[in-house]
Amino acid sequence: MKARDKRLAEVVDALVRDLHDFIVDQRVTEEELHHAMDFLTEVGKNGEMPGLADAFAMTTVADNVTHEEANRGATPSNIEGPFYLADAPILNLPYRVGRPDEAGDPLVFRGRIVDGPSGRPVPTALVDLWQADAIGNYDIQDPGAPAFNLRGRLTARDGTFELRTVVPGAYEIPKNGAVGRLLKLLARHAFRPRHIHFKISADGWQPLTTQIYFAGDQWIESDSIGAAKPGLVAPLNDRDGVFVSEYTFQLIPLK
Repeated sequence: MKARDKRLAEVVDALVRDLHDFIVDQRVTEEELHHAMDFLTEVGKNGEMPGLADAFAMTTVADNVTHEEANRGATPSNIEGPFYLADAPILNLPYRVGRPDEAGDPLVFRGRIVDGPSGRPVPTALVDLWQADAIGNYDIQDPGAPAFNLRGRLTARDGTFELRTVVPGAYEIPKNGAVGRLLKLLARHAFRPRHIHFKISADGWQPLTTQIYFAGDQWIESDSIGAAKPGLVAPLNDRDGVFVSEYTFQLIPLK
């Protein structure tokens, strides 16, 4: 007999107790239970489990638990999401992503990267970023987009960088399957607010994966996956047709 996995047993036992309590508290019938099992079977068969976890903010809550200590003294973490691609191109100065004729409102994003406890600039950091286009599509969703469109890796020196891009569009999480039907029955929308993803790494500091949102977005307060956090909202100012946004990223030093 194999040794018992203590952590697995602890989690499963707690989950089963909570499920039993839920069935009793909500008076779930056999018919309702079978409907639920059919739903989960369809979700798994169609590869929608990540979408289900997002739609009910489970990925966000797990991210909060995982990075609970770091989030107290630094820029809050945020989920990576399903559209990350490794090995994005290394950008050269002046930093710019998107096609030369990329549609959308021009955006200049200025970032500062500092040590959380002291506020001093981080000397050198690698910034890996990706975003949707102006109508809310990522390159891997658009057959007409070039590879790695609106993605790139850049080096921030002396704690600063400036990126030229376009204002990303809000978008709906996929809703053409079982998860979408459930959201419709619950009268819930599927929109995510506009955002840019960032992965930041620097020697001597804990890596940070997060998303930056923009003030005034109509979906911030009701993000469909519950990931938008107040500490991750940056201003978005219109300067004669070019939008400008700034944000300071705070990293936690390695112990």
